[in-house]
Amino acid sequence: MLVNFTNTYNRQVSELDIYVLVYNDDGLIIGGGWDWTRDPIPAGESAEIEVWVNYADAETIADIEAWVVPTNWTSFE
Repeated sequence: MLVNFTNTYNRQVSELDIYVLVYNDDGLIIGGGWDWTRDPIPAGESAEIEVWVNYADAETIADIEAWVVPTNWTSFE
């Protein structure tokens, strides 16, 4: 799954964690995944980050929620 992140900070960022949850039609969490990137992302720029998501094959994904957070190693330059 590709997550597109736009850096809304006014500085370049690096070392970001990306978390994903997937839901079924009933709104239940059926899986998820996470990854990280060390690539610097300039202020106002976007990046696509591939995140591997695990979920039961018998389930159908109805909704996806993703969020990106700085890690404790993030550099704001």
